[in-house]
Amino acid sequence: IVKGKASDSEVWALGRLGARAPLYGPANLVIPPAEVEPWLERLATSPWARPASVSLAVAQLARRTGDPARDVSADIRAQVAQRLEKESQGSRFARWVREVVDMDASQQALVLSEALPAGLRLVAPAPTSSS
Repeated sequence: IVKGKASDSEVWALGRLGARAPLYGPANLVIPPAEVEPWLERLATSPWARPASVSLAVAQLARRTGDPARDVSADIRAQVAQRLEKESQGSRFARWVREVVDMDASQQALVLSEALPAGLRLVAPAPTSSS
């Protein structure tokens, strides 16, 4: 990524592998923050050949969870959020890094690169009444 040779798929894979908030699976299996922080320091100070892909991956790596065992340090989060703010639409990703933000369906679709067809929404089933 730093050399500008990683494909969008490779950048996406890094973001998913190092994500602080897994979409599924146990939270205790995320890569420890101490291992992810050097990646973030290097990425935050390097040019991004694929800014949209790298922004998403970096946001996943630094995403704040509210769990001290999974969150990277406040200094790293601040550095990453500042870097994200420089990118197009980076303020949304910077918010993921600064605040604990629950993942809704649209964020899950963005992270998984999948979307619902236009106009289709996920809603909870209507409660049934017992007669």
